[in-house]
Amino acid sequence: FLHLDLGIGGAEQLVVNVAKAAQENLSHEVFIVTSHHDVSHCFEDTKPDGKLGSRIFVYGDWMPRHLFGGRFTALFAIIRMIFVAMTVIILSFLRMGPFATSEENTIIFVDGVSAPIPLLRLFGFKVIFYCHFPDLLLCYERSSPMKKVYRLLIDSIEEITTGCANITLVNSKFTREVFKTTFKTLGTRRPPFVLYPTVPEAEDTAKEEISCIPYANGFD
Repeated sequence: FLHLDLGIGGAEQLVVNVAKAAQENLSHEVFIVTSHHDVSHCFEDTKPDGKLGSRIFVYGDWMPRHLFGGRFTALFAIIRMIFVAMTVIILSFLRMGPFATSEENTIIFVDGVSAPIPLLRLFGFKVIFYCHFPDLLLCYERSSPMKKVYRLLIDSIEEITTGCANITLVNSKFTREVFKTTFKTLGTRRPPFVLYPTVPEAEDTAKEEISCIPYANGFD
């Protein structure tokens, strides 16, 4: 699992619950790789003594999240996730660190930021991308010419790289329809599957939903 910032939030809860379901119910070897994980501000399962505590690895925590009082946050999110992906690629090919015994059929679940997907695919990894909601719809301020150019770049990267995933998942039928209308080049060519966010009390449901995703039976 690749996630930008493993703190406390809906996206993080989904990653944690899907990782637990994959590890405990489907017997997969699971790693969560992130650029930031504060053990004083995280879910219990990701703390050192939690169920996933020994499966979490942080790379790139030294990298800035933004510049000039909060500007360029999206750009630095992309840079940090690409750095995390590059680290995973290097360690996997060198058989070092947590990936010393990783198998060739490794599947990488990328959450939220799609930018590293082409890089991972280039090096032979199968990628599942979870899109909570198109990021380009979450940026409302585009009044200045500089901001328009900046967001055009970020939005183009999002759509192009999202289309590189083997499988794309969304959190509801509503988001699937938004996805189709927002990413017009992907909507009909690579429609996403729906994986509803899981909750700890419904781990059996999580197991059933995950097993229905096409990756369980192999990729095309």
